[in-house]
Amino acid sequence: MDTFAAGLGAAAQKYETVVFALVNNDTVSANELSDTATYLNRLNLVPSFMQEYAILKKLYSDPDPPFDPLIATMQYYGTILTNVAQVNFK
Repeated sequence: MDTFAAGLGAAAQKYETVVFALVNNDTVSANELSDTATYLNRLNLVPSFMQEYAILKKLYSDPDPPFDPLIATMQYYGTILTNVAQVNFK
């Protein structure tokens, strides 16, 4: 179980770092973005992390987004955590 908990924690931390930057309208360094993508690309995420990042970036920068970016953020967060659980229990 320690590996499972560590996997969940690491995936959550990587994603949260990028998302907090988007929410606060801060920039994400190329290094941080690359590191997060490399880490999350180990999972079978649909859409991929970089595709989702582009979607979220557009939503957070839109003054009148077509849907709530926070909901989209949390849905993808759930996808990440579900994927980590599936990888650890196969």
